[in-house]
Amino acid sequence: MSNTTTASLLGIGRSALLTSQAGLNAVGRNIANAATPGFSRLRAELSTWIGGGVAALRLAAIRDRLVDSRIRDAASERAAPEARHDMLVRIEDLLQGTDGSRLQENVSKLFAAFSDLASNPAGHTERNAVQTQASALIATFHDLADEVATVRADTESALRDQVDFVNQSMAQIASVNRLIASAPPDSADKELLVDQRDQLLRQVAERISIDVVHSSDATVQVSIPGGPVLVDSDNVVGALELDLSDPSGAKIAYALPGGTGLDITGMVASGSIEGLLDVHNDDLASFQSQLDTLVATLVTEVNALHTPGVNGNGGSNAFFLTTGVTAGTIALDAAVASDPSNIAAGATAAAGDNSVALAIAGLADRAVTIGTGTPQTFASYISSISADLGARSKNALDSAAYSDTLLAALEEQRAQISGVSLDEEGTNMLAFQRSYEAAAKFIRAADEAMQSTLSIL
Repeated sequence: MSNTTTASLLGIGRSALLTSQAGLNAVGRNIANAATPGFSRLRAELSTWIGGGVAALRLAAIRDRLVDSRIRDAASERAAPEARHDMLVRIEDLLQGTDGSRLQENVSKLFAAFSDLASNPAGHTERNAVQTQASALIATFHDLADEVATVRADTESALRDQVDFVNQSMAQIASVNRLIASAPPDSADKELLVDQRDQLLRQVAERISIDVVHSSDATVQVSIPGGPVLVDSDNVVGALELDLSDPSGAKIAYALPGGTGLDITGMVASGSIEGLLDVHNDDLASFQSQLDTLVATLVTEVNALHTPGVNGNGGSNAFFLTTGVTAGTIALDAAVASDPSNIAAGATAAAGDNSVALAIAGLADRAVTIGTGTPQTFASYISSISADLGARSKNALDSAAYSDTLLAALEEQRAQISGVSLDEEGTNMLAFQRSYEAAAKFIRAADEAMQSTLSIL
């Protein structure tokens, strides 16, 4: 056997040994990261070379960009109704007391108290009860207004946090892009950096919809769909801003460094930011408007009947204050608040006149125009508020459930492509281990053959 042939055999053995090591390295990394979120399985890509040897070209991550993109989109679509539903449940709870609707119950109790007064127009106890029930109803409206304000403030706080998270993540993505561009080509560390960036992109997509464009150097450009660029390679181009200055609702703006914000609210198509915007600008605004409309109509209808009447002291006055009437500002007329005797039971001072109290009690069953809608009872209108909230909440929940099903299917698809199977990795480990052992034996055999050849010479 010639020295050239022996050297060739040693080269083949050496390449087999190194290739087995590369395979074991991939298996080791896969096993170590089996539970790491977003990790993409590594595979040693092999190639033969002239002379019969084998080479591990690189440790490549097994991933499908299309599936990853669809997962980001599905995660974004799920996050919007989830965020909206969480807040809508809180709004629904505002109307609920321990035994059904707080608001419905207290409105009914006020009309019932006037009915009791109609049964005894001269009664002091009945007037006290009317004042007490009216105060309880007013307190309920004030509580609702305060709680709506709290939910609105919490929504704004959540929006700030989400916007800040997106901006911070954009800076991290730009930094990881920089590391990816400078990492040795076809290295396992580079692939791990790509996985890290993909996780950041997924987390951003859960907050706001994004488009991701891959470059030839493995960096990415991130932008708002149909809108401006946030990150281009290792450069943070612009940032998001939350604008609460417009009374019509919260807005998301895009700003270049040192520049003024451009309104991109209409471009926010999904993600928790969209869900929170819907709650802030639509759901809460609608609920607040319905409450204020209810209050304004209740005050108008009761005062229209009470003001012309004669109170227990022989005078006349409104029942509720008539200025600045909202759920947060409704109040008793000063005369009624200071003395229940100033509550009118009849249109005259005649004994037994109960016409005013009877008419106000009749509002419980009388259809009135509340806002601009079809005439209906107060109970029916309050029920419609609850029904509207329930429908909004259910739609959000159903949308989240559909998106969750789609996301689960896509994640299962990704797991089949990029996920780690410990059983499969165990098989691969044994195969590479035996290949390594065989390569070592082959090298020993080739070395012995060379030694024999040298001894003959």
